[in-house]
Amino acid sequence: MIKNMFRLGICAGFFTLAAFGGPVTWTFANGTFADGGTISGSFTYDPDIDLFSSLSIVTTAGSVGSGFTYKLSSVSFDGGATTKVYVFNFENSTTEFSLGLNFASGLGDAGGTVSILPGNSGPSFEREDTYPNGYPNSPDNLDYFRYISGGTLTGLPAGTPEPGTWLLCPGALGLVALKRRRYGRSRL
Repeated sequence: MIKNMFRLGICAGFFTLAAFGGPVTWTFANGTFADGGTISGSFTYDPDIDLFSSLSIVTTAGSVGSGFTYKLSSVSFDGGATTKVYVFNFENSTTEFSLGLNFASGLGDAGGTVSILPGNSGPSFEREDTYPNGYPNSPDNLDYFRYISGGTLTGLPAGTPEPGTWLLCPGALGLVALKRRRYGRSRL
């Protein structure tokens, strides 16, 4: 009876890990702009409660844009399936950088790989605007606008154990089996 409860507990533990939902850390891979610049970094998003909890994205200079480091200050998104993310950051009171990301599929809590929609099909872009008399007291001047030409996001759910953790499981089960064999079934 106790052995069956022990086995049931182990099985329930594995299913609990598999059903875990929550925040996912999304990391850019091979992100490029049409002008030769790149995009890298990551952000954490929880689709269950529509919340960004961290964001650090870096764009580098190309032939059109100068690049910028985006932090979590102003982020908006489009719906629970989240196929569009917009990040707005001010460098100072007169300069705003905007990053618009459009994805081929939603950012769910299972993670995986999602393509960034390039160019006019999304569009995914970066732009810089200046406000000569300070924001929001003057109309903006578009300093540059450039399209993202490609790239992907790879999502890893926060509750997913690293591969090294999974490698420990067979060893632990082997120790339990050794103990059972050594001391007999009646003591376990």
